[in-house]
Amino acid sequence: MRGNVIDIAVGVIIGGTFGKIISSTVADIITPIEKPIGDTKFSELRWGYIPPG
Repeated sequence: MRGNVIDIAVGVIIGGTFGKIISSTVADIITPIEKPIGDTKFSELRWGYIPPG
């Protein structure tokens, strides 16, 4: 039982860290790319039938 609790705790820590890495990547790298492109917004782009994000 103790091993399972440790595994879950490690998973929660890694999951939280991964979420922060993704949020930082979007805020600091992907979003600023939108500004020099001009009027085009990433939310308006589509690849086939699937909108990004």
